[in-house]
Amino acid sequence: MINTLYIHAGSHKTGSTSIQRFLRINQEALREDGIAMPGLKGILKPTPDLVDYGLFPQAFHALSRVRQPIAIISRENFSWVDDINRLMELRDVLYQHAHKVKVIFYLRRQDSLAISQKQEGTKWFDCSVAYGHEPTALPSQLSDVARRYLDFEQKVSMWAKVFAKDNIILRVFEPQHLVECDVVKDFCHVLGLQPEYYQFPEKANESLGRISQLFLHQSQPVFADGSIARHRLIRAVRDFDRRHSSEDKLLPSREQALEFYQQFKAANARLNQDYKLTSSEHIFNDDFSQYPDVGNGRMLTLGEINEIYSDLFADFSFMDSDEESQWKRNQSAQLRNIALGLPMDCRAQKIQLLTLALQLNPNGHYIRQQLTQLTAQTMVEQ
Repeated sequence: MINTLYIHAGSHKTGSTSIQRFLRINQEALREDGIAMPGLKGILKPTPDLVDYGLFPQAFHALSRVRQPIAIISRENFSWVDDINRLMELRDVLYQHAHKVKVIFYLRRQDSLAISQKQEGTKWFDCSVAYGHEPTALPSQLSDVARRYLDFEQKVSMWAKVFAKDNIILRVFEPQHLVECDVVKDFCHVLGLQPEYYQFPEKANESLGRISQLFLHQSQPVFADGSIARHRLIRAVRDFDRRHSSEDKLLPSREQALEFYQQFKAANARLNQDYKLTSSEHIFNDDFSQYPDVGNGRMLTLGEINEIYSDLFADFSFMDSDEESQWKRNQSAQLRNIALGLPMDCRAQKIQLLTLALQLNPNGHYIRQQLTQLTAQTMVEQ
């Protein structure tokens, strides 16, 4: 039976990916030190509206095969769970396999967290549902599911009622509150690990630039969340963003960020009184100097959108001739699949994408056939 089971429950955008990479690349070393990372499947699954987020306690029975005294489960999607009855079911199952259960949350100031999660909504279904696709850094109106997510007092209180306050570990995701200003080293500290004995993953910044984010927000009505076409488009935009990396990020104005954060300060203060997290009344620092006087969210023009479509697949200068030829064929096929996945009332975009696909692969007979048919239909209607 497991002595201590740690559930790293989030939050999103608080270094969870880095922590999970650390656990993955050190899996063998950690196992030798008595720490298991059980590969549980099917434990969490989002519902279409994120209400009553799917948590399946029976899937945790695989913990019975763990032989190490300590086990770690790291899934930031635990942070979406907002049904105390599901957590009670989970508790009952976990205590069949572990003597103690500790729950770890990293907390990030709500304005900063919401900006990052809304950006993630350009790529992932759950954040898309929670924060929407306005061409802005922050939503003008917060959905109920996002509000519940960002209410740390309510979330922590629910988990504490189920697993007991003494078993809740809260860490503040600000450099001055992390061990050596590093979230992975901080996580090691929480678990009592000596960092010098393990490998550390390379730090990766996966955030998108302002133009890429706006483009994905505005393309969502045509490239629906969860569709194959959307998935392919996102991959192409990530490549585009890496080729055109910029420090220009989508940000609200300082006033907008302050107003957004204001709605959570009272609850933060109560949580801080309860857990004594920091010396700041509302847990987090009150520095908003990173925000501009004027926010930079806006609708891209149709011309800008068309330029992006063209630019997504335009840069071949870094390849040799054989590699370039193969890459062009691959991207032509990707463009073709995106175009053919669009609804019929998006004929102009279909034609544009197929034209680009044909430029990349002039021997694409099927592309040429589809483009000819669409062009002919357009001419008849005119």
